Amino acid sequence: MKIFAAAILILLTTTAAARFNERVSNYYLFLNQASRCDAEGKIDSAIYFAKRATNNYSHGSKAFTFLAGLYIKQQDYKSAVLVYKNAILCGNIPDKINYFIERYDSVKHIAIIADFIKQIPVLSSKFYSEHYNIKLSKLVYKMYGRDQAIRGIENVYNINDTVIADSVFSVQSYLDTAINLPILLEYIHAYGFPEYCDLDDDLSRSFGLIIHHLLQYESRGTTELEGLVRQAVYNGQYSAYSMMLALDYRYIGKNHKQIYGTYIVQCADGSYKFDPEINDVESVDIRRSEWKQAPLKEIKNTDWRDPKLPANYIYKPWY
Repeated sequence: MKIFAAAILILLTTTAAARFNERVSNYYLFLNQASRCDAEGKIDSAIYFAKRATNNYSHGSKAFTFLAGLYIKQQDYKSAVLVYKNAILCGNIPDKINYFIERYDSVKHIAIIADFIKQIPVLSSKFYSEHYNIKLSKLVYKMYGRDQAIRGIENVYNINDTVIADSVFSVQSYLDTAINLPILLEYIHAYGFPEYCDLDDDLSRSFGLIIHHLLQYESRGTTELEGLVRQAVYNGQYSAYSMMLALDYRYIGKNHKQIYGTYIVQCADGSYKFDPEINDVESVDIRRSEWKQAPLKEIKNTDWRDPKLPANYIYKPWY
């Protein structure tokens, strides 16, 4: 009986190996056929054979790249994105993904790209965790590019007009929270919060600015992000001052007073002051102490701008 079972096992193993080899062989056969059709200008036939190649061997990234490229030639970006997503689900990072994102990450296709790029941190966590810093860098710089494009909307309109300014803010809010916010949250959930102090200057500045802009909004997603950033501050992974700056930015964006005294502006006579005014200025040092930040008086003494202290300010050191 044991000999019979062993024989069956060998037969099954041999059969499985033969089928695998057949699939791989067909993969290259279909891929070569697709390439020939493409060279002859027969795009539909090329797509047909490229699809058959991906179906025969899902771990071959060349076929996914080739098929996506055919769709891009036809300006069928949605189909190209679906090909890349299918590749990701199969555990592949097809070639030229970054080229695709850089070339087609425009306002016209931003929703398509956003849908696609969400998959990258999940894939990185599952298959490429050893490339953490590389993936973080690529993700942050793509997010930063979109962030700056969204900020650039301001340059198109006269922001002195309150109605237009409110409309521009609404558009920015929608784009930020619909695109960059879910991507950032998904990345943090996949990897945890990055060690901010270990990032190089350019990357930490870009990453910090993205968080700074996202925290200005109040939504379910930004509430979640604020909680994650707060925990990162407590863990020593993120700057407490940057957190205070972002929260002040939120209040100022809503035409409210700042609460931590992080915004300092130059007056006409060349001096500096805290502006906008600080809400409940008598207790500002207490609020700053929650983040272990120096009182305003000590900021005045150490900041090169030497800002004028607000009226009614009460010095309350916490140490």
